[in-house]
Amino acid sequence: MPPAIRADCLSKSYGPKRVLHDVSFEVSPGEVFALLGRNGAGKTTTIEILEGYRTSDSGTAWVLGKDTSRLDRRTKAQMGVMLEELGLYPGLTVAQTLHLFSSYYPDPLPADGLMERLELQGVADSKTRTLSTGERQRLSLALALIGRPSAVFLDEPTAGADPVTRRTCLEVVAELAHNGAAVLLTTHHLDEAEQAADTAAILSKGMLVESGPMKDLVRGGITIETDRPLDLSTVGARFILTAPNRYTSDDDVTPEEIASITALAAKQGVTVRSIDRERSLESLFFRVTSER
Repeated sequence: MPPAIRADCLSKSYGPKRVLHDVSFEVSPGEVFALLGRNGAGKTTTIEILEGYRTSDSGTAWVLGKDTSRLDRRTKAQMGVMLEELGLYPGLTVAQTLHLFSSYYPDPLPADGLMERLELQGVADSKTRTLSTGERQRLSLALALIGRPSAVFLDEPTAGADPVTRRTCLEVVAELAHNGAAVLLTTHHLDEAEQAADTAAILSKGMLVESGPMKDLVRGGITIETDRPLDLSTVGARFILTAPNRYTSDDDVTPEEIASITALAAKQGVTVRSIDRERSLESLFFRVTSER
């Protein structure tokens, strides 16, 4: 199947500052894709280009087969967007807000059903200005879903949310993908990304520095730091030099191979300062973003 969301060599500058450098990735129908990075890495700019809110200087962005710089109303109606900062009508109640937004779509989900699924029944008659952070997040998610979208953009969907809201959001993300929607999310909660996403890409200073299926990104390589250069050419696992006296392998390294490495270091008169087995998205994230 063709990708539902595609970034093709996106570049963007604000004045003299280049914030995106030839960023490319794809999100297929039924896939959850996590776009990760530190503050200022270019995540929001990327997602806003894909949503059609901003244009790139070069490259193209496609959603559901349409160039996002020229989106038509039909394609926009198939897109669900949850912004990090959502502007709501403060004088409307939760129920009124959902019914208003449902009128914008040809075949919306039932507002009452969404309120039940996202645990908003208790605040259905509350004005949106009185909502807690978690309630606002759940309402924002409901508004992104009410049009039955085929491509969903969730920008920091659990930022500042309570544990119940975070759990509900992750469950809904899984349901969306199960029903065939392409989901692109950004988050600073790396544990959530590791749990929810099928694929991830990490941005650092506007450049894509790591991407791939989640199972490959966290499959268990190791990083070895020494006090001086170490010759690892005779070791079965493939190592690359990622910093002075720091060697990283993305291969699955067995305990026996680790023992042989420490023995090899002793033979060469090299002190092994640390061995870090990389089994989490968090450890990968810190390594690839700190190297730039």
